[in-house]
Amino acid sequence: SVNEGAVDLDLPDKEDLWVVIAAVSSGWENYRHQADALSQYQLFRSRGIDDDRIIMIGADDIADNPANTLPGVVRNEPDGPDVRAGAVYDYSLNNLSADDLMDILSGERSDRTPTVLQSTETSNVYIYIVGHGGSDGVAVDAATAEDATVGSHAFSLITPDLLSKTVIKMHDNGMYRRMLIMIEACHGGVMGKRVKSNGVLLMAAANPFENSLGYGYDQTLEAWVADQFSWQLFRRIRQEENRSLHDLYNELYLNVSGSHVSLYNASRFGDVREIDVEEFLTR
Repeated sequence: SVNEGAVDLDLPDKEDLWVVIAAVSSGWENYRHQADALSQYQLFRSRGIDDDRIIMIGADDIADNPANTLPGVVRNEPDGPDVRAGAVYDYSLNNLSADDLMDILSGERSDRTPTVLQSTETSNVYIYIVGHGGSDGVAVDAATAEDATVGSHAFSLITPDLLSKTVIKMHDNGMYRRMLIMIEACHGGVMGKRVKSNGVLLMAAANPFENSLGYGYDQTLEAWVADQFSWQLFRRIRQEENRSLHDLYNELYLNVSGSHVSLYNASRFGDVREIDVEEFLTR
């Protein structure tokens, strides 16, 4: 059972929601990653979450890319709506390292990271990271999945250890009430293996040993415009009907093809059968 021996956490009432969305690849060949992130952004804006509570990170080099046959437009489904419209970015991916991203999450403001999470112990926090992953972690600004390994100097890695240490720091500093982390990457499950802090749930598009797959080839754009996990996630959480996190996990597990959606740290999060997705979608 994903929830066997779940701890009973004595949590304060939720007062607000903070969101971090990070597309950590760039370039036309990685169109789907940025499109997935933009759909996440549009979802939260449609739920009334203001830009001052959303930290948006990405290369933003798709809409005006020379390869784009629909200049200014980014789609997340074939012939779908423009998900770039109105999006406000806080950070370009250029010169942003894995350590910088972790500083943003842990509230460490600096010249490099002027905009950071300002959540408190009464905040729910939703983190969505999409990009290329490998057995060593998720790469920041890697061009391909094959690049997402330790040893390349072209980019930095969000390793499981780095993420775990950041989550511990956030916990110790009272930066969340509950936190939900979504990882859309090949081998994404590796990111959950060291997350052990109370009140944190991590869901990955794939287990630590497999790739996650693309979805939705747009003939006009000649590009894959979504990933399987993110598209199924977006479809389900934009629906008006509420569901528990356990039900969401089951739906994704059964409907995402080519990889096994994986859940981590459920026993320290609370009862996922009783905690609604809606907790992470509204103010």
